[in-house]
Amino acid sequence: MFLSKCCTFCIQKHNSEKVIASGEFETSGEAIKAFARKHKLSAGTRVGLETGTTTIFVARELAKAGLVPVVIDAREVRRKARRMRQKDDARDAFEICDGLRRDVYVSTVIMPEGDIQRIRDLLTLRSHFVRLRSAEVLSLKSALRKQGFGRLTIKLRNEKAFETLSKIPELSSELRDRIQSHQRMFIAANNEVVLLDKQLRELS
Repeated sequence: MFLSKCCTFCIQKHNSEKVIASGEFETSGEAIKAFARKHKLSAGTRVGLETGTTTIFVARELAKAGLVPVVIDAREVRRKARRMRQKDDARDAFEICDGLRRDVYVSTVIMPEGDIQRIRDLLTLRSHFVRLRSAEVLSLKSALRKQGFGRLTIKLRNEKAFETLSKIPELSSELRDRIQSHQRMFIAANNEVVLLDKQLRELS
C-alpha cells in the first residue's frame, strides 16, 4: 500500500505474483474499514506500507480493522524495487505488496502505541518550537550585526536579555521595534516549550 492523500493499494495472493485487485481509497478510518470489507480481507492479513507522514494513522486504522500492518522503511522500498524507473503510486503499491509477499524486506518499523507515541509526538512538537525560538534569536543577531552592533548579540537566552538589549541608548527606534518583535515571538515559542516540558514530565 502506498500512502499519500489517498491510499493506493495492490492485492496479491501469497503464492502468486498475479494482481487480484488494485486501486485507491481516501485516507480515512471509514475508508480503510470499507476497503477491508470490500475485498474480504481476513483477520490477520498482512498489509505492507512504507514510512511517511500518514503511516502511524493508517497502521493504527488497519489494526482496528483486524489486519496486520507491516511498516517498511521507504528507503528500502526504493532500493529493492525491481523497476526503479517506473515510479508512480500504483507501481509503488505493487512493489510494496510484491516485496512483502516475497519476504524481501528487512527494515520493518515497529509502530509505538499509547504513551510512547504520545511522548514521540510531544518531542517532535517541542523540537519545532525550539527551532522557532532559535530562529528568532538568529534573525535578530543578523539584524544587529548589519547595524554594527554585533558585540551585543552574545547572550540572548531569555526574555530578560531581550529587555536589557532594547534599553541600550545607542540603538535606533527601528532596531528597538525589531527587538520587541523578535522578543514577542521568542516568548510565545518559549512558553510552548515550557508547557511541553511539563507534559513530558507528567508522562515520564
